[in-house]
Amino acid sequence: MSPRIIAPSAPLAVLRILALAVAVVGAAPMWAQAQGPAILAARTQLATYDLSGGRTLDALRSLGPVVASGGADAREAGYLRSLAATDVHVAALALADAALDARLADAIGVPPAQLGAELRAELTAIRAGVYRAAVDEEIALLTEAEHVSAGAFRIEGTGARRSALYLLATARASSNHAQLAAIRVGSARTAPTWFVGPDAGLQFPVEEALGRYDAATRGVRDGDPLIVALASALDAARTTLLAFEMRVPPSTVGDASIVLATGDAAGSDTPDVLLVVAPTRVDVACGAHLRASSASALDVHLPSPACPELGALRTLPLPSPLPAVPQ
Repeated sequence: MSPRIIAPSAPLAVLRILALAVAVVGAAPMWAQAQGPAILAARTQLATYDLSGGRTLDALRSLGPVVASGGADAREAGYLRSLAATDVHVAALALADAALDARLADAIGVPPAQLGAELRAELTAIRAGVYRAAVDEEIALLTEAEHVSAGAFRIEGTGARRSALYLLATARASSNHAQLAAIRVGSARTAPTWFVGPDAGLQFPVEEALGRYDAATRGVRDGDPLIVALASALDAARTTLLAFEMRVPPSTVGDASIVLATGDAAGSDTPDVLLVVAPTRVDVACGAHLRASSASALDVHLPSPACPELGALRTLPLPSPLPAVPQ
């Protein structure tokens, strides 16, 4: 990590072959066979997701009777319905959109509190043969999204979907320092020695989330309907994280008698400059405002170009005896 000091003057995812003819999330094994109009219409409607309107939910409703019929198209309809519905549920969890989840639960025909369990049961019911690998991937994604919704999570995967989950959840958590601190990064990192105080360590999830932006938005270019539906939210999350500010309080190292109030977890009461006047000396230290500008860079904003080095308490001895007029 190379901080830039700024003074005030200055694998399985491949299984999702994302195209109109592959039913949202995988090669459709019955595509070459005659299929009913409900299946064909659903393929078209679910090639992209409409999270704010009714098109996607109407398509899911239309597949319900086909699944229940037990006919020739029932299994394919179950495949389409369960994976697309899980995608929408994942989006709702990632966006903390309870209203979307409620509308999805209504379309599926279950109470909102039972939605996750119902989707997992539907996925498990069609987990066989050519569907197995794609369903396993969807169940794993659902599990990750549930962990994200719980607030404390660690996402190891680097694919577009998991990166999108990480980015959105980290941006949402950035408004609460305790929630942000609960996010575990993928690898051990070492903070700069001068980065101390209540915000120390918060840069790690922010940097990792920013580093995942390219991987997340790659899904837009690939036509992943879930990532396309989340594209504007991903851009907004990146903007939020680039504006997220951390604070380094002035150093008190070297003088145990100095007690520096740091206020709440956000350090809102931490001063930018510490000035301690003693009988024989004056101690000066500066804090700083930090922003993560990338996955590996911190922009450090100092309150004054004349500030001593971060993490240092600079001592200026007073002459003895003092002059009649203070200098």
